[in-house]
Amino acid sequence: QLSLIEEHEKRRIATELHDCIGQPLALSKIKLTQLNKMALSDESRYIITELLQLIELTIKETRTLTFELSPPILYELGLSQAIKWLIDQFRVKHGLEITFEDNEQITEFDHNIRFLIFQAVRELLVNIVKHSEAKTAKICLTSDNNNLKVIVEDNGIGFPDSPDKKNGYGLFNIREKMNHIKGQFDIDSSAGKGTRVTLIVPFGADIKQGEKGLS
Repeated sequence: QLSLIEEHEKRRIATELHDCIGQPLALSKIKLTQLNKMALSDESRYIITELLQLIELTIKETRTLTFELSPPILYELGLSQAIKWLIDQFRVKHGLEITFEDNEQITEFDHNIRFLIFQAVRELLVNIVKHSEAKTAKICLTSDNNNLKVIVEDNGIGFPDSPDKKNGYGLFNIREKMNHIKGQFDIDSSAGKGTRVTLIVPFGADIKQGEKGLS
């Protein structure tokens, strides 16, 4: 139930960010642009130009945050396209070069499971940026008749094979979510040799079904 509530709450916040912050910022930008075209002193134009740049930056950050919280592309075009969008965001913001492979025949899950997988991949990429010192990473989606396999790996510094490390860095949360849907979570990492995380999600996975196992 927590995963479902989390998704609904993030979608609500994303909608409010768009409606209550994104739209007023866009309107402010239009008004300032109109003002900048009027007969003003050079100093006034300079200040307005700076304000426009700040507003444009805030609009971009708000749009990115809105999409990361609840990306429309995830619900409209599916998991693979949403991950490609996420890869572009990390490449632009963090300079991380990420390659992506899928077999182009991925069976789509219901939107709750898609959201869970997307957020897990995002969290793993955040971990790579924050902790791994990696220059490159790779995401691979493959499937057979029963499962979707998601592999996220990097060429970073890795970490020692210890329970504390494997439950840190936000990994515990991902492991718990995989357990809830009767999936699998595995980490292969050692110091100086990068990290490889594998998620296996069974087709037909259901968050509600996973929750029954918790009661």
